[in-house]
Amino acid sequence: MPYNRAMRFQLLCAAVVLVHLANAQERFGLAHSNYNPTDAAYLNPARTAGQWPYTDIRILGADVHAWNSLVAWSDRDRALVGEVRNGLAGQTTGNVVRRGNALSDGHKAVVQANVLGPAVSLALGRGTFGIGMRSRVHISGSGVSKEMANYMFEGLNYAPQMGQRYHDRGVRVLGAAWTEFGVSYAHILKSEGFSMISAGVTLRYNIGHAAGALQFTDLGYTVLDTARLDVHNATARYGFAMPSANAGRGWGADLGAVYERTMDEADGYRPHKGASGCTPMRYRYRIGVSLIDLGGIRFRNAEAGTISTGSLSIADHQHVPVQGVEGVDSLFASSTNWSRTNSFKVGAPTALFLFSTTSAWPTTRTSALQQYNSWQVGIRHG
Repeated sequence: MPYNRAMRFQLLCAAVVLVHLANAQERFGLAHSNYNPTDAAYLNPARTAGQWPYTDIRILGADVHAWNSLVAWSDRDRALVGEVRNGLAGQTTGNVVRRGNALSDGHKAVVQANVLGPAVSLALGRGTFGIGMRSRVHISGSGVSKEMANYMFEGLNYAPQMGQRYHDRGVRVLGAAWTEFGVSYAHILKSEGFSMISAGVTLRYNIGHAAGALQFTDLGYTVLDTARLDVHNATARYGFAMPSANAGRGWGADLGAVYERTMDEADGYRPHKGASGCTPMRYRYRIGVSLIDLGGIRFRNAEAGTISTGSLSIADHQHVPVQGVEGVDSLFASSTNWSRTNSFKVGAPTALFLFSTTSAWPTTRTSALQQYNSWQVGIRHG
């Protein structure tokens, strides 16, 4: 490969990587901070091992994240805070437009909100203990086919798809709210040469407040015209628990490991102990892997079950009188099978998380506010 072509190829790769680095720093910069272990532990519990502050105390916090692959808001001419303020006042501009989804034929959406309660992380030599609480809301939808997405965006009167039979599997909508109380421990397993390896675990007790779930394992349907809808077959699981301070209980856990390439030799390093005092062990780069949000919550005194039905004709899909369980029972009176129970389990939004942070100026020793580039990949189920 000629030299100039090789240079262009390297610059292209660098540009692609920098886009992801910028996005990572914008969305997760605080979580990757060396001075914020109580929040970093949510992504990888091993991050608190060798934490730079001796003690980190969090009083209160909040965050929210929303994403979908179907629609976007265009023509925005002001900052997000201004959009929210004007939206609450009923003064909105812009349009909702369709998004492309080149990676998959299906569509997904997720909304997550957290209210972070008090938390403490305390460094005790090579080990670090932490305790804290937070309340969470997680809503997600997945398995939505391109055709179903067209109906969601255009309405059931979408003319190009009228009279065509469609078959979907794995359509799922899930939402839950809960509070969790967690205890974590992280430990420096090895510090030798210019390498340091740490591992950590978090155990949580979860108290559920509300939940709702619907999953179609099999769904065949045809929108005949502007009024009639035929459901050829449907197999679904459902469950919902009304809001309550103690609607369900369960357990959860996080597991993580971190490797650091240090700037100085790390032989016998003990944070905040001995000759090292409070001087942190600075690094050139840090790589971590974690499995977070294991476990789930069992909701009791709930409505749940499975439905398996044959052909069902709806004369007017724009006016379906369904009010509570009784209305659903009337609608599916011809069901071939309907089993019910008074409890169901909601799994936590489990994720495999990989990250890397690199010191922007690896030669800096004295600055307390170094800047860092970072990237991360998360694969989440739920």
